[in-house]
Formats: sequence, structure tokens, C-alpha cells
Amino acid sequence: MTTAIDPELRTKIDAACRMEEEFTKLYNEKVAKKRHQMTRLYMDNGLLVWNENGANGKDNIQKYFQELPRFEYIMNTLTIIESSQGW
Repeated sequence: MTTAIDPELRTKIDAACRMEEEFTKLYNEKVAKKRHQMTRLYMDNGLLVWNENGANGKDNIQKYFQELPRFEYIMNTLTIIESSQGW
């Protein structure tokens, strides 16, 4: 037996999926092609965790990205998790 999803909730879920997909696309384009602009996406006290490695602060995050080898990113799956504030 399937239950129907409330139309308002469905609209919010669809919007969240579109926003997350666009953010992920832009973020990974920056990592792959415009690493020198990555600090624009982080606060001064930002924290980055990448493959179990970390960097604290905007300057250290920029340095971390600059030292990564070049790569091409292909998104296969996307997961959206509801926050404690709701959708």
C-alpha cells in the first residue's frame, strides 16, 4: 500500500532537490576548474573535510584546494537530508 505525499511537501522536496543539484554542480565546477575562487564559498572560520583530511580557516582551505591533483567530477547520486529546521 502506497501513501500519497502531501502536495506542499512534494513541492518543497522538489525545490530542495533542484537547489542541491545546482549547488553541487557549481561547487564541483569550481573545485575542478576555478580553485583560486574557492575561498568565496567559505567563511573566515570555515571547516573543510575532504576524504578524511581537514582544513580550518579560509586560507588553509584555499591552500588545500590548490594542492589537490586535477580531476574531473562526475555526479552519480545525490542525497538530501532534512535539517532540524525542516525543509
